[in-house]
Amino acid sequence: LQLGNARNKGRPAAAFRLDSLLRLKDTRSVDNKTTLLRVLAGTAAGLQAMHKAGYAHRDVKPHNVLLADNGAPVLMDLGSAAPIRVEVRSHREAMTLKDEASVKCSAPYRAPELMEPPNPGVVDGQSDVWSLGCTAFAMAFGLGPFEKPT
Repeated sequence: LQLGNARNKGRPAAAFRLDSLLRLKDTRSVDNKTTLLRVLAGTAAGLQAMHKAGYAHRDVKPHNVLLADNGAPVLMDLGSAAPIRVEVRSHREAMTLKDEASVKCSAPYRAPELMEPPNPGVVDGQSDVWSLGCTAFAMAFGLGPFEKPT
């Protein structure tokens, strides 16, 4: 995960197209397989870096992946980030995790273990893999796997 230096001679470290994946989603699909794979690989690399640092993102979705001017994907909105491994040892801990996820994680991209945490059990970075898969689906088909077309 790379963070730019905001004090780059008074200019932002990188410029982003704010429409990025949202615009791609609105066109009903990514223009080609190469773009889809490049964006997914870059997003996965960002998640891998977070996981190696001991954190899970927990809100991976098209809205949280921006594209830099050079087309590189940048994982945004780390407000839902949590420790990579959370042990659930009681009903109370499971309900606390579920409540936190309902506030911080977008339902259409939320992993099943965040909807109904295992008790007892462990929630880890696999929840980000689920969300990345849902994001890939949205990029390919224009809506998430659990969203109804309008």
